[in-house]
Amino acid sequence: MVVLGALLLHAQAVWAHHPSAGFGPGTSGPILTIPAVPMEKNRWAAALRTDYQKFDRFSDSELESLAASGTETHSMDDQTSVFFSAGYGLTEDLTVGMHIPYVIRRGIREGHDEGGIPEVHDHGDSEGIGDLSLFGQFRFLRAERAGADVSALFGIKTPTGETKATDREGVRFESEFQPGSGSWDPLIGVAAGRRWGMITCNASLLYAMATGGAQDTDLGDALHFGLAFSWPYTPAHGDSHHSIGSHAHEPGVSIPPAKSERHSHISFDFTLEANGEWRQKQTVSGTSDPNSGGTVMLLSPGVRINVYDRYSAFVSAGIPVIQELNGTQHETRYRFVAGISMGL
Repeated sequence: MVVLGALLLHAQAVWAHHPSAGFGPGTSGPILTIPAVPMEKNRWAAALRTDYQKFDRFSDSELESLAASGTETHSMDDQTSVFFSAGYGLTEDLTVGMHIPYVIRRGIREGHDEGGIPEVHDHGDSEGIGDLSLFGQFRFLRAERAGADVSALFGIKTPTGETKATDREGVRFESEFQPGSGSWDPLIGVAAGRRWGMITCNASLLYAMATGGAQDTDLGDALHFGLAFSWPYTPAHGDSHHSIGSHAHEPGVSIPPAKSERHSHISFDFTLEANGEWRQKQTVSGTSDPNSGGTVMLLSPGVRINVYDRYSAFVSAGIPVIQELNGTQHETRYRFVAGISMGL
């Protein structure tokens, strides 16, 4: 079964500083890119996914040097986001669902110029429940002979997350470090897929329209993009059973046993994905932050293990290939995604 995959999506300031939220659960195919084929009618799916990002943090001396030159910026060690996603196939062409993250940011530090003396403020860690997103996918083109599908994507991120997290001194974090944005952000996009024999290619675009949120902050519109190639593989060994034909799963159909064959209930999906985000600069009280926004793209090989066409476990490792960030910002060193999903 193919369902909505995960896309790098969250209405927050910069890719490297904020969680990449899944667009929905997935039980086969791409791990990060949104596939064009929606869920099967009357089928449920749920997923639990962990997204870990390691950053090239600024040292204290670098933060002090930047502050002395007039650039007060921040640094973070790493970020862990744990997502719960669920989806349901209303029809053969329409899927609806939701996802919500729990976000942990570690080692938040900022450089400041205190009366001509550069200092580094160690704010510690920030964590809490992020914003709930509601999504839908409608397939409006289905060309079976050509092996092609195209779907419209739509949804909204709601301001349900924590926006009042405080640092180790009890001071409220700025909005870019909060688990939630405090804003209602509409989502719109498209996903397209094509099959060539055993190989499947999926591409997706999703635009998030950020609105004003907590602390008079607009974290900036974002365009999220993904391209994925998937290769399924089923081992030639496994449990022995009887082949009963293509209608074996239809109720009320009784087919005599055929010859015994070897078949595995475990299969694999090997994936190679390029996923990224372009984001506008954030604004605070109407003032644009020059050290925010930009473009990031990662190349991410991965594998999904499927069991009985119902359960799956997946892992993906991403290495940045493009990091064009505005102003002075630390970069992403690597990204690691792992999780489990179940379809009913």
